[in-house]
Amino acid sequence: MNENFKIKGYDSYDAGNFLKEKHPNSSIHCYHYCCVQFIEQIFLDYDIDFKSETNDYSHEQRITKFISFVGMKFGNIALLNSALTKIRKTRNEADYNNIPLKSKSDSTEIQQQCDVFMSYLKTNNLI
Repeated sequence: MNENFKIKGYDSYDAGNFLKEKHPNSSIHCYHYCCVQFIEQIFLDYDIDFKSETNDYSHEQRITKFISFVGMKFGNIALLNSALTKIRKTRNEADYNNIPLKSKSDSTEIQQQCDVFMSYLKTNNLI
């Protein structure tokens, strides 16, 4: 089985940890990509087509489709949905909004949300 996205997901998580102290915005970006890469892996593992009719490959659409998939398959997605929503929102702020830079504590909070996401995947044998 091809596990390239899984490997990339762990690498992104490690990069987030490495960058957290001095570059919290970049760290938040890495934690977000960690989640997206694991979602890509799960789509491959379960042969889920993640392209839309318009060939839009947005992270938002992938995450929405993933939440729908795990909700139907496993249920109990409240914590997972909350974690991914917080990660997405904070990543958009860190990358695109004209606001002050995020802090190490912001990055730590997103790391914790990423841990919730990864714990859900492990609990349900998705990774």
